[in-house]
Amino acid sequence: AAPTPLQGTTHGGYDAAEPQGPWGKYQDFGHNHWHNSLIWGVGLHDVAILGPGLIHGKGLSDGHLVSKSHLPNTFAPGVGNKSIALKDCRNVLLRDFSILQGGWFGILATGVDNLVIDHLTVDTNRDGMDIDCCRNVRIVNTTINSPNDDGMCLKSSYALGYLKPTQDVTISDCWCAATPWAACSTALSSRCHPATAPGASSAAPNPTAASSASPSATACSSVAGAWHWKPWTAARCRTSPSTT
Repeated sequence: AAPTPLQGTTHGGYDAAEPQGPWGKYQDFGHNHWHNSLIWGVGLHDVAILGPGLIHGKGLSDGHLVSKSHLPNTFAPGVGNKSIALKDCRNVLLRDFSILQGGWFGILATGVDNLVIDHLTVDTNRDGMDIDCCRNVRIVNTTINSPNDDGMCLKSSYALGYLKPTQDVTISDCWCAATPWAACSTALSSRCHPATAPGASSAAPNPTAASSASPSATACSSVAGAWHWKPWTAARCRTSPSTT
């Protein structure tokens, strides 16, 4: 990680947040910028980050003006608040590494098509990963601990400057513990129904399969708007990563 800006300084070791369009004032600052990240990419294709290894975001901001963890102000010049941020990319593979203290977002993927996240461990300050305006996403064999916010967040914001739904997302064999705002059963059941067998027709226009995210496989019929999966605790949904 880049060095944390010292108290009273005006810059740090990260790229400044890039200018945004007029819609920026209506967007969350965290998911509306990508350059202020430890690793960022815009307009990339056919790329991969492969482990083994650890991405340690020590010194990344958690997005608060005043952090309980004494982290820097996220709006100050040179302060980073994400571990990995990708925008308008395609054919991306993230595999076999860990993220520790990932800041506001461990992974922020915006407008990324054909994304595979496989065998990651994310233990972070705020969101584990946000999948925003993405298509054809597969998240497997991944463990997330994000006790202060979302574990996995599937959504469609206006960060790209135009509307684009998140669709065709598969989540399987993952373990997630997140903030105690909603039980996993409540978060899933409000928008999901039993998963359709492979090869069978589904009423969902843009189905999102969530297998092993809850005691039974589910398919979510609408993720054009924000869809948040916020398990209460690991014990509430699953007692261990190996328990189904």
